[in-house]
Amino acid sequence: MHFAHRNCEYILGVIYLLCFPVWLWADNKVNTYHFKSISTSVNFPTNEVRKLFQDSQGYIWISTYNGLLRYDGYSIVVYKPDGVNHGRSIDSFVNMVAEDKENNLWIGTHNGLYVLHKETDEIEKIISPLLQVSNVESILYASNGDLWVGSNKGLFRRKAGGRTFDCEKNMDIKSVIEDREGQIWIGTWEQGLLRYNPQEELYYTYEGINPGNSAHVIFQDEAGIFGSVPGGMDW
Repeated sequence: MHFAHRNCEYILGVIYLLCFPVWLWADNKVNTYHFKSISTSVNFPTNEVRKLFQDSQGYIWISTYNGLLRYDGYSIVVYKPDGVNHGRSIDSFVNMVAEDKENNLWIGTHNGLYVLHKETDEIEKIISPLLQVSNVESILYASNGDLWVGSNKGLFRRKAGGRTFDCEKNMDIKSVIEDREGQIWIGTWEQGLLRYNPQEELYYTYEGINPGNSAHVIFQDEAGIFGSVPGGMDW
């Protein structure tokens, strides 16, 4: 297991696909990628982007601190607080988006969890104790159908086929991912790294992973599981 302290929490600027070429070296040859800013071609409502997500239909969903944006390659649709059209209303501070097998979009915000029903284009706020007033920073739709939600109020899970969320851990959760073996990895603020084994239904805790005992972002590649926190790089 490797841990990298790298602040990849924020994507700052307007999805800044810069207007000059970027050269990347791979396999001893040069590939040239041309980037451009989409903010000049559409009415982009903010200069700060939190995260990007591409759904099963190809739409790009852009989490910002001025609502949720949907980009189809040509134009932007904005979902934000709306005192008139409550079916499209959502908290302004959007952290991230995840999709389930029914193609519903689960949206984590500074003020709880929402779900966008794409068939009707309506947004519903999830009413649940603690969860509805929490800062939702991570959402995972697992391969077994469980829906995991990480927030500053704890770790929540809705089991496959269920309708309600149960609080699994009373911790400040920063990141939740599923590895290739179906294990669930949970990054926390100052409470270490957790691994949940669905077959055993047991949690395992890894303490002292770094001086802050935190993992803000977790990801997996061929080399193993990596975690990142603000403040530099550590392997």
